[in-house]
Amino acid sequence: MGTDVLDEIAAWLDGLDAAALRALLLEAAVRDEGFCQRLQLRAAVAAQPGLAQLRALLLPSVRWHGYSVYGDDDADALVGRIEDAVGMLEARISDGDPELIGLIEEVIGEAESAIAEIHDSDDLYTAVQALHSIHLRACIALRPDGEALGRELLERQLDDGWGFRADPLEDYAAALGEKGRAAYWRAVEAAWAALPALAPADRLLPRDRRRSMLERIMEGRVKASGDADAVIRTLARNLSAYDRFMALAEFCQAHGRLDEALQWADEGLAAFDPAGAYPLVNFTIKLLLERGDHARAEVLAWERFVRQAGCRAFMELMQLADAIGRRDALREKAFALLWSAVRAEEAKPAETRHRWAGRARDPLLEIHLEEGDADQAWEVFQGGPVSVRLWRQVAELRGRSHPDEAIAVYRRLLPHAVEAGTHRSSYEEAAAVVQAIRNLRAAQGRLRMFGEELAGIRLEWKRKRNFMKLLEVL
Repeated sequence: MGTDVLDEIAAWLDGLDAAALRALLLEAAVRDEGFCQRLQLRAAVAAQPGLAQLRALLLPSVRWHGYSVYGDDDADALVGRIEDAVGMLEARISDGDPELIGLIEEVIGEAESAIAEIHDSDDLYTAVQALHSIHLRACIALRPDGEALGRELLERQLDDGWGFRADPLEDYAAALGEKGRAAYWRAVEAAWAALPALAPADRLLPRDRRRSMLERIMEGRVKASGDADAVIRTLARNLSAYDRFMALAEFCQAHGRLDEALQWADEGLAAFDPAGAYPLVNFTIKLLLERGDHARAEVLAWERFVRQAGCRAFMELMQLADAIGRRDALREKAFALLWSAVRAEEAKPAETRHRWAGRARDPLLEIHLEEGDADQAWEVFQGGPVSVRLWRQVAELRGRSHPDEAIAVYRRLLPHAVEAGTHRSSYEEAAAVVQAIRNLRAAQGRLRMFGEELAGIRLEWKRKRNFMKLLEVL
């Protein structure tokens, strides 16, 4: 509903007397159950009930009923009820009753439960944020026991899956005081001491959100202390994933402790499959180069290439090769491996190859395309089967020196692009292929020939109406 409409309604309402407004509201309440409930709640709260009565009114109102015996709930209606609760709770802060804080926490708990059910409501998230703001204001105004608050804030922080209490110490500093802060850290240390150490063998354990939050709290604290040994001990309490070893190695490297960094990296690679720990492999190679251990860096880089055997892995291998002065030898070795895969694949009967699988020639072709070597790319392309996804790149590169050959590739590609589906993106790809043919013909001064080609394309795919529309600009 636009602002103009609301302004018009407001102007009309301004002209009504109390009786007419009353009748209008009652009529709306009869027609809209959600609106009726909100009016009922406000009427009850207006009577200034005690906190026990207010609790009985508010908690059901902010509970997400969804599809239940209560009927189909509505996310927007829930947001409205939470917003009402925010106003009602804020109004009771001035009463000076510290018990209000507990009620606010209960309301927050009910509202946060709804977020797990309603994943895509920014308005709901904002409304719950407002509840948290009221909780903070109430704590500052009503001054609950600081030590109890410190312990409670930690528990709520550990259970917070939505980021509402990312830094309670800073937010609640005025309410906590020194005793509250000390109680918070004592609770952190007690919880930390109770945590079992995790080893690589624990990699399959389900993720523990509370533990992850507690680890972040402790790691942040020890890093702020400047005690490097304490940081290492803290990080080493959880070695259940390769990235934990990575964090330890990176920290040690940053503090000039290269021997320890390499030790942690090696332990991580020994404990976890390098194929699934790609960042750790890369880090270890860089660390070995930094230490001047070129021979071992080469071994790891070659093993990485063998596992990946693609263009990206080849380029990474060449970076290493350039750093250690072994480019020619490693390039030859890598190409020998890739060509052996081509020979093995193409020796098999064509019918045994999976239709959607990549081709062994693909990495070789991608490397030459990446390097801009048009002749080598063309040789690989012409020599055997390559994936259709690479044809356009081949044509683009070949077209710089051999336009007719590039056009032939585009013509081979066109049926694949047109028949890829009925989505506009498929037809746009096909239209781009036709445009590329036109550009090459224009550069040859042979637009008349393109006109004949375009007429043939229109005739062949005349039933593809959306494709035909895209060709109109040509």
